[in-house]
Order: sequence, then structure tokens, then C-alpha cells
Amino acid sequence: MLGHGFICGIQHLIVNTLIVMFLFLGGTVFVLFGTMIFLQTLKYSIMKTDYIKNIYFIKKSKRNKTNSSRLQHLIIISVLFSLFFTSCLKDDIDEDVLSLSNKERMHQLQINNPSIWNSLTVQTIDLTTLDTQAESLKSAFGKMQEYPKGGKYYFSLFEDLFPSEGDYDFNDIIIKSKLGLSKKGNEITGYIDSELVNKGGSLPVAIGLMFYKVEGKKYTRIPNKTIKINGVQLEAGGLPWKKSSEKLGEKWKLEFEINHKSNNIWINYFIYTDREILTSGFAPSEVKEEFEVPQSDFLTDRNLPWGLEIEAKSFAIPNEKELFLNAYPEFEEWATSGGTKNKKWFESPDENYSHYNIQRLHR
Repeated sequence: MLGHGFICGIQHLIVNTLIVMFLFLGGTVFVLFGTMIFLQTLKYSIMKTDYIKNIYFIKKSKRNKTNSSRLQHLIIISVLFSLFFTSCLKDDIDEDVLSLSNKERMHQLQINNPSIWNSLTVQTIDLTTLDTQAESLKSAFGKMQEYPKGGKYYFSLFEDLFPSEGDYDFNDIIIKSKLGLSKKGNEITGYIDSELVNKGGSLPVAIGLMFYKVEGKKYTRIPNKTIKINGVQLEAGGLPWKKSSEKLGEKWKLEFEINHKSNNIWINYFIYTDREILTSGFAPSEVKEEFEVPQSDFLTDRNLPWGLEIEAKSFAIPNEKELFLNAYPEFEEWATSGGTKNKKWFESPDENYSHYNIQRLHR
């Protein structure tokens, strides 16, 4: 059998030949059309009697029927011709897109508003509402409110090649977590229950955690001297808490105490290779003063991120080296629309380009 590529080649040759023919004959058709109009006008002008008119209109009626039949045939042929060549044109477009690298396809996205990356989860928790919440958990610190609610989890996704652009599969490190919080006076207590659900990169990576005071869109890193994790005081003026990432499926639970006057806080993961890589919009840990999200530190010049944080019940992991646009077909329209369309894009993965590898969190 003849291959599809050979058939498309023949189709392209036919199209090019027809284009040349149409250009060459275009002038001739225009002249003939003008001549026909002139002769038709002349014919009407010389018809003097009803007899001649009757004969003319009888012949015209028969000719119109013939022309109508020819026109129908021409329309059918034109439709078949269009379908024949459209199939090849679509294949050419698909082949051109698929021939692009992951980076080239992501570069085609027009991201005018980088704050969309921070809209995938509510990145603040109002501590003043803790006592009024109906859902609460008991822990060593007393009653706690769990976040996110409704059976959801936080998923922190990272590319590990910063400042170089990676392969945009966002599966080098994926952390799944739940958060519990309570507050009494200036004493904030809580836990974060986590699991390493994917480790697609080959670089040695450490996992870190940062705590923020939040006022609107403004974030300030809570200083180490006010934080204890698993009973250990963090070093004043030192680096944030971090640990090595051991293996896929690794689980850990951190219990923390924060002595800080704040009614709204946020806690998020970052990763560390030979430098920090934070989720989109956040400033490096060395920034001690207040900053407004989104910051550009972890965004490319095309507003593409190295890290994302998503709130969902589950999350399908993009296959290794597979583009996010393939794993999540609705992602592109969501991103380019500024987050107004396909707001639940992460709930519709393509199983051909993604997989689930999530174990239940321990309690």
C-alpha cells in the first residue's frame, strides 16, 4: 500500500499545479466573462418580436436547467476536493507542532498575567476563623483545623534545573501535603503531613519549608527565632528548615510551634539543588522584608514558572519528558486566558501522557 506521506506529497503537487493554472487562466476567464456579459446585453437589444422572445426564453429555460445540474455537480466536486486536501493540511500542522521541543511549545504560550500561577490555591489562611470552624482535629496541641478542606491536598510541583529552563513536565519533585493549624494568643501550633509522590529528576534535591505572615498580597517571611519544628528551635538568622529527599513514596510529619503575632499565615514547600527553587511568585529566603506576590525571581522572561502549587483531591503525574500541555490538554487555554477559562484543568488529565502514583497519607 502507498504510505500516507507519499499520498500527501502527490496531493501537494496537485495543489501547486492547480494554483499555477488558476493564476495563468485568471486573466482569460475575466476577459471571457466580460465578453459574455457584452453578448448577452446585445442579444436583448436585438430581440424585437414576441415570437423571437418566446423562442429565446424556451431555450433559456432549458439551458438554466442544464446549468443548474452542472452547478450541483461542481459544488459536490468542490466539497470532495476540499475534504481531500484538508486532511493532509491538518496532518502537516499536527506534525509541525509535534516536531517542536517542550521548551519551544511552552514558549508559544502568551502569559500576560503571571499571578495566574498563584491562583491555583488560596495562599493564605485566616487564623481568626479557626475557633469558629466546625471541622477540627485533635492532636498533641489540642483541636486543629485541617487545610485544604473537602478531601483536597496541596500538591507542590517543581522543575529542578533553575536558572536553566527544564523540560516542563513539572514532575522532578512533587510533594503532596495536608496542614493542621490552631492558635491561642500569639502561639500558633500545627503540623504538616507530607509525601513525596514523584521524583523524576536525577539531581540530588533537598526539600525545604518556609512560613509567612500575610497581609493581602504582601508576604513577610516569619523569622527562624520564632519557630520550632519537632521541638527543635530553628537557628536565628539562619536558613529555613530543609531535609534531603530520599525516595519515592517517602512520608514525613512535621509538628511546629510559631510564636508570632499574625492573623494570616501561609506555609509552603520549596526545593534546593545548589540553590533555592520556590513556587511561582515568591521571593528567595534571603529576602527578609515584605514583598508582594507575584515576584519575578522564579519566573522566566516569558513568565513561565519553575514551581507550582495546586489544591486538588488528586493529581495525575505527567510522564517523564512529557509536556504539561499534553498531560493536561486544558492547561494551555487556562494559562493564555489569564485563568478565566478551564479553571479545573487539573481535573482532566490525558491518561496517555500522565499517570497516578499517589499513596494514601499516613495519619
